[in-house]
Amino acid sequence: MAKMLAYFFKIEMFKAAITRIVKKNHYQHDSLTTRFADVYNSLYSR
Repeated sequence: MAKMLAYFFKIEMFKAAITRIVKKNHYQHDSLTTRFADVYNSLYSR
């Protein structure tokens, strides 16, 4: 149960992060790529 909740939470955080990145698409492409990599790494490095 706890694992399912943690998994769901990770997905929600991931979606929220992507939404923030997409909304801030006035950043340069390199910045977007870096942000996405940071988010991805922070989610899946645990």
